[in-house]
Amino acid sequence: MTVARSMMVVGATLVFAGLAMTLYGVTGLFAVGGALLVAGALASFSLSPESESGGAECPECSTRNWADRAQCRECGADLR
Repeated sequence: MTVARSMMVVGATLVFAGLAMTLYGVTGLFAVGGALLVAGALASFSLSPESESGGAECPECSTRNWADRAQCRECGADLR
């Protein structure tokens, strides 16, 4: 996951948590936290294009990349 995407996820989580706390109190906060935990667990088990055969592993940081990429999506190292 890229830094920008991680920041977006954390920001959205904080917004949802604040909204739940405002509308439903502590119970809403726990409900949103549990839902986000389950959603994150399900997303981590989904197949991404990098996990399919033909992907390229970065020699610098070991990140899995799509086969057609010329540079690593995390560190920018040359993959060809």
